[in-house]
Amino acid sequence: MIALETKPRQGVRFIVHLPGTQPSETADAVIPADIPRGCERLILVDINPKSRPPFATFRCVLLRLGDRVEAYSSPLIALANLKPRPEGFDLLIADMVIPGLSGDALATEVRMLRPDADHHLHGP
Repeated sequence: MIALETKPRQGVRFIVHLPGTQPSETADAVIPADIPRGCERLILVDINPKSRPPFATFRCVLLRLGDRVEAYSSPLIALANLKPRPEGFDLLIADMVIPGLSGDALATEVRMLRPDADHHLHGP
């Protein structure tokens, strides 16, 4: 299960609950059938090198649970890829402080493309 907590001026906290497991001799873990599977299409945008390992882990968990995830380190590239297919995503998760195009500006652009799409911005 993945939960979000948002606080004004403090950003977003992602809480990822992973099922407990016993050590395995195989490298390929199997996700039990009773875990809810995702079907959302997410866009992750974060340029902070310190955020990349957690974002990469978050992306991998979402992919393993069945979500489709596109990750970008540039908001301008993310926006360029969204414009021709705005219906291709359900949720935008972006850093607030991004050089070239702030998280707020990115969210505004995305809202013009897809007024019904959700977005969550996170900050330092």
